[in-house]
Amino acid sequence: GMFGPPASGAGMFGAPAASPFGASGVAPGQPAAQGRSVPEEYLARISEIYQHKNPAKLNNVPALIQKNIANPHALYLRVCQTYGLQPQPQYTGPAAAAGGAFGAAPAF
Repeated sequence: GMFGPPASGAGMFGAPAASPFGASGVAPGQPAAQGRSVPEEYLARISEIYQHKNPAKLNNVPALIQKNIANPHALYLRVCQTYGLQPQPQYTGPAAAAGGAFGAAPAF
């Protein structure tokens, strides 16, 4: 996995209960990145980084996302840079973009 072997084997965040924001509006049993809005995806990515690198800041992530809602990918790149991580490609919305939370928002 991105941070060495997943200790729990239960997906990207260990057991779903460990996710700091409950099911983050995704129906239970839905695969992680399926139909996630862009802010949700970056909330998940950045939370995961802080979980490993800076747990004290975990509670600030939703506010950070709000502040950078116009370009969460730029925020994510800054976080990756801060911790010397290889960023994942930009997430632009669910693959079957059936007008996600932002309709046909242009890719930034």
